[in-house]
Amino acid sequence: MSDWEKILNFAEWLAAYGKKFSTNENFEEQRMAIVLLDQSMELMMKAFLIKKGYKIDYFSREDISRGLKEKDSLSEEMMIEFFPALALVKKELHDIDDNEIKHFHKIRNKIYHGAIINLKEDKVSEIEKFLPELWKFYEVAFEGKSFDTDILDKVPDTRNR
Repeated sequence: MSDWEKILNFAEWLAAYGKKFSTNENFEEQRMAIVLLDQSMELMMKAFLIKKGYKIDYFSREDISRGLKEKDSLSEEMMIEFFPALALVKKELHDIDDNEIKHFHKIRNKIYHGAIINLKEDKVSEIEKFLPELWKFYEVAFEGKSFDTDILDKVPDTRNR
């Protein structure tokens, strides 16, 4: 299995967990669904870019000016960030409407970086608007592949442990 396929596989699991949590009325699980679905989108974008031959490791000018060797790129932990990755994806896939993706990522940032409890956005309706964009991206980016809905049945229920 290639690197991009491994990343895509993990993204699929994140999407499955996010979808599972999105239908719950529990406040924390709705927030978790947003974080998981957004992370899934980011990993799907990165898998797509790797598949297309892009190098997504991030190096600053300082890193480059001091000189890099192949081992440096393999050990580098920073990768392209969400919005630059989305811009590259948009160049490759013209059918993708990135407005909903950007909007959902901003909601995720409110939760993830600020632990915002009182979002003015209704989490369930935001998830419902985002999911079709996530599935569409998946199908377009990975050549008509449709999301394996059976994976949802394989996600264990961990809430009562």
